[in-house]
Amino acid sequence: MKKNQKNKKYSLEERKNFYYNIYIREKQKCANSQNKSNKLNFASGYLRGAISGLSTDYSSLDKYSKLGQTAGNKARLKSEKIKF
Repeated sequence: MKKNQKNKKYSLEERKNFYYNIYIREKQKCANSQNKSNKLNFASGYLRGAISGLSTDYSSLDKYSKLGQTAGNKARLKSEKIKF
């Protein structure tokens, strides 16, 4: 998702691919350490929300996973409302 393209609309699949690439890149960076980055938590939360909605253990998640899941869930619900 480039920032120089003003007001471009992205499909849910394009968003999932974008956050999946971030997830893979951050997972490789954090492979040797126990600490997870906030970007990794957000990306994994976004993918979870975009694919299946909010998880049942939502209240026990950290801040960035919650934000990612709500953003992914909103994107999924919005994409379901679009009529072609």
